[in-house]
Amino acid sequence: MQYLITFKPYGTFFFGTFKSFGEGYYAESSRFPLQTTIVGCLRKTILKQNGWLDEEGKYPNFDSFKEEIHQYTGTVETVELDSKDTNLGRIEKVSPVFIVRQDPGHFCPDDFLFPVPQDIDYRYDPVEKDEEGNKLIIGFDYLAYQNESNAEEGSEIVTTKIRNPKNDPPDYLGDRDFWEKYVRHEKIPYHPGCESGNIFLNVVQQGIARDENRQTVEGAFYEKHAFCLAKGYSFGVIAVLNGETPFKKEKDDVFLGGDKSLFQMQIKPITAPYKLRYTGHPVMNRILGSEPHYEPPDDDNKYVCISALYGDQEPLDLEHALILSLEANRFLEYQKKKTDSYCGIPHGSVLYPKKGKSFIYKGYDMATKIGYNFLIKAKKGF
Repeated sequence: MQYLITFKPYGTFFFGTFKSFGEGYYAESSRFPLQTTIVGCLRKTILKQNGWLDEEGKYPNFDSFKEEIHQYTGTVETVELDSKDTNLGRIEKVSPVFIVRQDPGHFCPDDFLFPVPQDIDYRYDPVEKDEEGNKLIIGFDYLAYQNESNAEEGSEIVTTKIRNPKNDPPDYLGDRDFWEKYVRHEKIPYHPGCESGNIFLNVVQQGIARDENRQTVEGAFYEKHAFCLAKGYSFGVIAVLNGETPFKKEKDDVFLGGDKSLFQMQIKPITAPYKLRYTGHPVMNRILGSEPHYEPPDDDNKYVCISALYGDQEPLDLEHALILSLEANRFLEYQKKKTDSYCGIPHGSVLYPKKGKSFIYKGYDMATKIGYNFLIKAKKGF
């Protein structure tokens, strides 16, 4: 059965990543938790609610409950993206993390927000300014590319419509209106409330470094940039759970991230009377496996990475791709490379298959199971 699981922070939160600490005493949180963080939290919550942790409440009590632990939370000890063992017990699949908007007093979520793709740019009013004197955003433009023949070499080169370097790339979370228009390559409406800065509120704190035993290091202070969520917002995933729900309580307090930020976790089954609230959204429709409302033509499509892609092979039969940067992740068990950081294609990347070719990408099975390697198909429009 499918469940919506939300994580609402009680206050500020800090999610560390491979790039959290730069040069000097400065640390910046990621906005979204890693998929491995979410899955680890779900597994530990199942153990806690069923009384299968040790006396200190830290580790599974295999001495007394080994069979139950393996049945409900799986046999894989640590979730690595390329794990050969993909047994997570009752947890069959987890979606990419997204933002849930639910206004106070509403029984169901009002919308689901995802970071926007790399092939759009802000459209500005040529004259008007906003209240702070900045360029007034009035909508979005699509970035495009074209193939140009190189007569001397007898080949084709790809020319991309470049984003104006004077303009900031969109820092925006796409709601239902955005994605309904985007997948059809239609004019996209702009909602100021969906600006990331209006949802993720920056909080600057003073932190102190800890050693490998989590003991404070004297004098090792640093500036810590954390976040809190605006009122009415929370993180969410769709989880597919086998059999009877392994959770004993609908609501529970949980910790996420290395800084152990406190959240309220809530789990609700997605039942028939309310499923239309979810399936009216193109991305959620794809997550839930429902029949798509719109399917772009085979000769005019592109693929958008809703979550990062991790696998041992690159995507095949691409004509072009828009990728901002590579994303590193340490949750891999493959040990033949010298570094413990591995690169993947980040969320928001846009992949354009060659005409007449079927897009092919095979990611790690475990990465796919826990929410990575998730793409949607959209109309290319040119």
